[in-house]
Amino acid sequence: MTRALLGAMLLQSVVSPNRVWLRLRLPVSSPYLVGHFPNEAILPGIAQLELALHAACLLAGTELVLTGARGVRLRRALRPDDEFDLIVTRGDALGDVHFEVRAAEGRASNGILEVSGVAAPRV
Repeated sequence: MTRALLGAMLLQSVVSPNRVWLRLRLPVSSPYLVGHFPNEAILPGIAQLELALHAACLLAGTELVLTGARGVRLRRALRPDDEFDLIVTRGDALGDVHFEVRAAEGRASNGILEVSGVAAPRV
């Protein structure tokens, strides 16, 4: 995800050593909505994982690579103009990051991302 895309969605943020909280709004013009689905636009689950990965990068203070996901539950659809909270916290195991997406109607999604740090480029 480009920072510009997240910037277009971001309303508020709080970053602490063990938690990132983002308040986001899904704009009608979001590229995530293209084709998902005609006359019934929703934010795809994979886009929610991408947003959670970006928040995990903010938590880690570095770029991360998604290596897996566990226990992911997509509970409610997120639609254009919806505001929602994305909360990411450090997991108990090294490389685990817990995420939860909350909309006004309740939990929209949650799960655990498995991540690893990006290795420094070889010179």
